[in-house]
Amino acid sequence: MTRSSLQLVVLVFSLGSAMVAKAEAKASPGALLGKVAASVEEVDGMREALVQGLPAGGKVDATTFAQICKPVGLRAQAIGKELGVSFVQMSDRFRNPKHKADAAAEGAMKQFQANPELKAFLTSASQDGVVSYRYFRRITVLAQCLACHGAKDARPAFIPTNFPDDRAFGFAAGDLRGVYSVGWTDDAQK
Repeated sequence: MTRSSLQLVVLVFSLGSAMVAKAEAKASPGALLGKVAASVEEVDGMREALVQGLPAGGKVDATTFAQICKPVGLRAQAIGKELGVSFVQMSDRFRNPKHKADAAAEGAMKQFQANPELKAFLTSASQDGVVSYRYFRRITVLAQCLACHGAKDARPAFIPTNFPDDRAFGFAAGDLRGVYSVGWTDDAQK
């Protein structure tokens, strides 16, 4: 739970049960923020656990991709549907054009680059009375990820074949790979 959502919870409990009903009726990032943050951690934990199964120096192929990377994306999509939010992985160095970072994600990546200790943060904007939220969480390259995201010439053959416009290479362990981006509006919480 983030500090701001924790403060919201403390405030709600300190003001009594009448305030709790009002807080639940009125949208706030806290209404979904805890679930969003926990879901993002679940997906990243899944990614880290699955990539641990990569054989050191072993062959990586399309089957490996289907067993390690694809389930992570599918789980993010399923959580998005469950919570009624948009949940995607984004990067300026994407493999699949569907994951190309938009302006907000590019801004988030700049913040993560400038602040290596920063793990996640929430943004909000209001337009025509509707508040929208975006929760960003860093994706860090693990050593095992370099089998597909390391040197361009060392990528498995299926990658340039299946992703001719691939930009997701040239990373080192510990680099910022991209972000998990989860977006919702206050309308989604009603």
